[in-house]
Amino acid sequence: MTVKKRGNSRYFFFLLTSGIVLLVAFFGGRYLICTTDYFTIEKIEVVGNDNLETDFLYNLVKDLLGRNLHLTKNAEIASRFENVVRVKDVSIARTLPGKLRITIKERVGRFFLRTAQGTVFTLDAEGMVLDNDNFYEGENFPIITTTLQDDEVEVGAFLHDAFVDSVYSFCDAVLAVEPTFFNTISEIYRHDDDLYLVEMLTGYKIIFGDGDLERKIKQYRFLEQNAIFEKNRIVDLRFADQLVIRPEE
Repeated sequence: MTVKKRGNSRYFFFLLTSGIVLLVAFFGGRYLICTTDYFTIEKIEVVGNDNLETDFLYNLVKDLLGRNLHLTKNAEIASRFENVVRVKDVSIARTLPGKLRITIKERVGRFFLRTAQGTVFTLDAEGMVLDNDNFYEGENFPIITTTLQDDEVEVGAFLHDAFVDSVYSFCDAVLAVEPTFFNTISEIYRHDDDLYLVEMLTGYKIIFGDGDLERKIKQYRFLEQNAIFEKNRIVDLRFADQLVIRPEE
């Protein structure tokens, strides 16, 4: 009886040969990509920045021109911006044959912070202290006046302070009711355990107290539209059954 030969050996040989061909093609292609001048970085584009100057950011990476597009790692590119406090995130895209596109996500200010010495810093939405070397056009935030000392505020670090944290929480609660409320507030400070808000145009003070913010904001807006407040007045909204408008002590 004749034994028929199975095709397993030929099938295995075919797979092995195909695998070798694919590996050779992969590493050969990778070698060509990494060594040919065709994939040299010829153009770097920096986008997404708002306050930070494009030329400043470009200068941090311009020495990458002439390097291989695929051998230049994302981590190395991103590291060029690590010491720029206002850069929150960097994303990198490559366009063949030789274009590098770097998209910057900036940290944007939310408040100014004034120390006991009168030094002003910018805080972002997460409470990080941004540089105070430049105050950019369009940045017009309420000032949180504190008793913090200058050496307690570190640029590039997150600020941990109970009073400042309470201001963030209070403002978040107010903004949930009226998103534009703080457009007319110039300063926030603490006095006798209460938060005082300073109105931007006239300079009168507002006290909300705790709780029932929706009612208090509606009450304040009604008063704002129907009354004239003088500079040295306090609009006290802490009481449910009465409204107090009194002179400053």
